[in-house]
Amino acid sequence: RVFDATPDPAALNGGLRNENGRPIEAGFKGFWWQYPNIYSLLDELNLKQSEVLTPFTRSGFYTPKGLFTQAPIFSDLPRLPAPFAQALYTSALFTDLSFSARITIVGLLLQVVDS
Repeated sequence: RVFDATPDPAALNGGLRNENGRPIEAGFKGFWWQYPNIYSLLDELNLKQSEVLTPFTRSGFYTPKGLFTQAPIFSDLPRLPAPFAQALYTSALFTDLSFSARITIVGLLLQVVDS
């Protein structure tokens, strides 16, 4: 059984609608490693995580033009200092980001190195 504040956790909440009146979800649902209460609950219910939860998957982020980017699964990747890891691991995942927009990360990286 899934615990959720909505009557149907798999359904769109219906609170927001796009310009065509279609319901849209303002966020996304999932479990992350930073939520130990979920894992404690599974332990309390004597449920094995590997039997109840699926492996982590990328989240897609969309614009009206389609898929814009995906969120990497950082736990599957070598650990690097932030924001270098984010810059490296997300750069190939953006489908429609111009070179001039991509290069703006350089200023942030230089500030981090300088501090």
